[in-house]
Amino acid sequence: RAILDSCEAALALEPGKLAASRHVLSEYGNMYGVSIVFVLDEIRRCRRRNGDQRERDMLELDCGWGVMLGFGPGVTVEMMVLHDAAKLAR
Repeated sequence: RAILDSCEAALALEPGKLAASRHVLSEYGNMYGVSIVFVLDEIRRCRRRNGDQRERDMLELDCGWGVMLGFGPGVTVEMMVLHDAAKLAR
């Protein structure tokens, strides 16, 4: 949780931008790199449901760019820069 808090503060993220990450962490704990797949699945499922406030917050992830970070034991970091291909077509 401290890593999420630090990333949120350092990147000045809006509330809700890490909602899917926080939910996966609370449900499954730190699974290191595989957490990324669970977070992506959580965002996908929430976009389909469009229900409670947590899910509405995650729907606001509709921006053109993103970063996925996975932290592992020691000093292991996995990172990927993302861009919404649908936004490129517009």
